[in-house]
This record gives sequence, structure tokens and C-alpha cells, in this order.
Amino acid sequence: MRSAFHNRAGFTLVEIVIAMLITALIVTSLGLIVRSTVDAKISVEAEARARRLGPNIMATISRDLRNAWATGPDENVELDGDWFRGDHNGGDDDAQDELWFVSSIDSYMKYQGISSDLTEVGYYIKENEVDDDSALAGLYSL
Repeated sequence: MRSAFHNRAGFTLVEIVIAMLITALIVTSLGLIVRSTVDAKISVEAEARARRLGPNIMATISRDLRNAWATGPDENVELDGDWFRGDHNGGDDDAQDELWFVSSIDSYMKYQGISSDLTEVGYYIKENEVDDDSALAGLYSL
């Protein structure tokens, strides 16, 4: 006589579904942890980069402005165009201002082997596009 219960090796459907649910919960929680870690890393790197580069950028702007070149009221000097110009573009909340002037700093790049004693300098300034809770919110970038 055969027994009503057969010894079969395997899993029931309920066991497989429960195992899949547990696996899905673990994978989802690991994915959320990895995503939040990557977001935090990106945020910290952006702030560190701004804090590292900010003083160098301000030093460059200060040097360019200290060496801004303008002609005096001399009859022998002809002015063609603007030597110092600023444009306010956009509104107060979405300003994308520009600043153009001539500086007596030597040019950074030589064009066809020619360097210049006077260099036209231009800066474009716009508001940073960062989250409101970032320490960089409200700062401006060049």
C-alpha cells in the first residue's frame, strides 16, 4: 500500500512567494540606502568644490578689477566702444548679469603666438541652481 504522503524535495508556492517578498524588501531597502548615500556624496562634493574654488575665483576677479584699465580725459586717446560695461539681464529673481571691462593683466592664452598687455575680461553671473536646503542656496556662480 502506498502512503498518502509522498516525500518530495522542493518548495511550496507559499514558501517561494514569502522568499520573494523578503528578498524584495531587502533589495529595496539596500537600494534606498545606496541612493541616499550617493545623493549625500554628490551634495558634499559640490559644497567642498565651491568652498575650495570660491576664494580662487574671488582672487581672480579682485585682481582683474584692481587692474581695470580706463583712459583719462586725454585728447590724444580715442575711445572706441566701452571700456567698462555691466548689463543687468533678467529680473531680480532670475538675474543673469554680465560684466565686461578691459584689464591690464596679460592674457592667459596666446593667440597665434601673440600676447597682449590689455585683455578684455567678461564675467557672466547667474544664481546657483541648488536645493533650498543646501548651504550653497542663494549664492551666485560665474
